[in-house]
Order: sequence, then structure tokens, then C-alpha cells
Amino acid sequence: MTATDLTAADIAWALETLLPDPGDKGVDALLDEADGVTARITPFRGRIAACSTDEIVDLVTHVASLSELIGRASSYAGLRFATDTSDPTRGALMMRVEERATATGTQLVFFELEWAALDDAVAEAHLADPRLDFARHHLRSVRRYRPHLLTEPEEVVLTEKNITGASAWVRLFDELESAILLELDGESVSLEAGLSRLGSPDAEVRRVAAEAVT
Repeated sequence: MTATDLTAADIAWALETLLPDPGDKGVDALLDEADGVTARITPFRGRIAACSTDEIVDLVTHVASLSELIGRASSYAGLRFATDTSDPTRGALMMRVEERATATGTQLVFFELEWAALDDAVAEAHLADPRLDFARHHLRSVRRYRPHLLTEPEEVVLTEKNITGASAWVRLFDELESAILLELDGESVSLEAGLSRLGSPDAEVRRVAAEAVT
């Protein structure tokens, strides 16, 4: 194995498999479908305590579908941006997806809050239904955090601020990190390429890479 073997220079993600159509069109299709699912979820706001198990199953199925749609769009935009953080069009797409995802998230804050607030006996009666097997662990986990949940307005504010808070700092870090170049073997290489050589079985390759990274 050589240092070149560790760079994965010829490997690329097959991101288009995440989308129903190629590129931005596929991302928009996922986000538009997510909006449709959101419209089927929001009517449950304020009435989860009165829902039948059939309605809970229907609601949770929609929430799971929404999570998958947003996740696919976010994964595509985020991974595409990660391959070239200097490309403004990729950054713009990722920001657009984050904004749409945040807008959706603020509409659905009620779900986990109302589910967590259910009486234990009522919640367990719903969870006993085998149709909720796929989501039982998550739904029980949500209820574990009841003492730490805020009111809906407060949770909405935190959701809205995330796009200009933690996620913005993560994006800035990614952009700065990707711009770091190291001098290795007489040429400039990315930080990731240098870090990959730290796993080389050749001690000399590791030593040179460590000095360059340091």
C-alpha cells in the first residue's frame, strides 16, 4: 500500500441515486413532496392527546416519510458541497435546503412536544400497536427528554436560530478547513490528503505527513 492508495482520489459518491431527478430539479422535487407531507401533518397540531391509535400510526408514518425526504435532499446538498466548498452554487443549494428544512421543522415542533406530554399509559397503549414497531424506539426516546423540553414558542425560536447559529459555524469551519493546503512531496495537497497519509503503514510517510499537518 502506498500513500496514493490512501487518498481515494478516484472515488466519488453516486449522489444522484438520492434524487428522483438529476441536480437541483431533483432536490426541489423532494422538498416540494416534503411540503405536501407537512400539510398532512400540521392538522394534528393541538389534538395529539385526543388521537386514536390509528391516527397516531398515520401521523407517525407521515413524520417518518417527511424525515426521509428532507434527509435525502440534505444529504445530497451537504455531500455535494463537501466535495467542493469553494463552489458558490453548491453552497447556495445547501443553504436553500437548510432554509426549507428549518421552515418545515418549525411547523412540526408541536409533534414531539405533544407526544412527550401524553400520559404514560396512553402513550404505551399506542406503542403496543405492531404498526409502530418501526418507530417505537424513537418515540420512547422522545419521551425520555420531557424534563428538558421547552415550550413550543421557545423550541421554534431555537429551530429558527440554528440556521444562523450552529449550522452556520459548521459550514464556515468546512469552508476554512477545505482551503488549507499542505506541502507534501514538493506539491500542494489538501488537508484531507495529508491526514489520510497518517494511516500509512510506512513510518516515514506518516512522519512527513505529520510534520506537514502540524
